[in-house]
Amino acid sequence: MSTANLTQKMTAMCGTFLDRIRVAQDGFEISDELETRFKKISKINQDNVVKKLISLGFTRKPVVSSLNVLLNNGFRVSVTGEQNVYQYCNNGRLTDKMLESMEKKTRDDIVDFAEANEYPFRIVMSTEQPVSDSERESIKTSFNSIDKSYRYIRRVSFTHENYPYLVIDMSTVKQSSPNQNSSFLNSEFFET
Repeated sequence: MSTANLTQKMTAMCGTFLDRIRVAQDGFEISDELETRFKKISKINQDNVVKKLISLGFTRKPVVSSLNVLLNNGFRVSVTGEQNVYQYCNNGRLTDKMLESMEKKTRDDIVDFAEANEYPFRIVMSTEQPVSDSERESIKTSFNSIDKSYRYIRRVSFTHENYPYLVIDMSTVKQSSPNQNSSFLNSEFFET
C-alpha cells in the first residue's frame, strides 16, 4: 500500500473515531476502540515509549494480567487478574466471578484496518459489545466442547487528565495455536 493511501485510510479511521468520542461526550457510551498494533517492538523501544509518555504527563496504571479464551464461534471469554488466571489455568473451570465475556466485532461502516508492509504496525478500529445473558449461559454450557485458543496478556495503561477519552495500552502478548478443542493444560500453550 502506498504511503498516500495509508495516510488516507488512517485519517478516515481517526476522524470516525473522534466523531464517536464527541458523541460519547454528549452522554452516550463509547464502545469503539482504535488500536495501533506493533508487529514486534524491542524492550529498549518499549521502554523509550514509556519514558516519552510519562514525560508528556501521562500517568501509568498498574499492570493487569488476563487470559483471553478465543472461541471459534466469535466470542472471547476474558479471565482477568493474576489469581483468576492462575486458578483457571490449573483447573480449567470458569466461575461467574472470573467470567467477563465480550464479543469483538470489526466495524462494517468504515475501513477496519490500515497497514503498510514497510512499517511494523497496523491500525485497527473495532467495537466490543457485551454478550446477552442468554449468550453468556450458552457459552458456559458449551464451553468445554467448543474449539478454543488462548492469548495471555500483560497490559499497562496510561491516561492523561487532559484527554479523558484517551487510554494508551501497552501489552505483551503470548498466543497459542488457533482452534484447539482442549483445556489450557493440554493446549501446548508454553510450546508455541
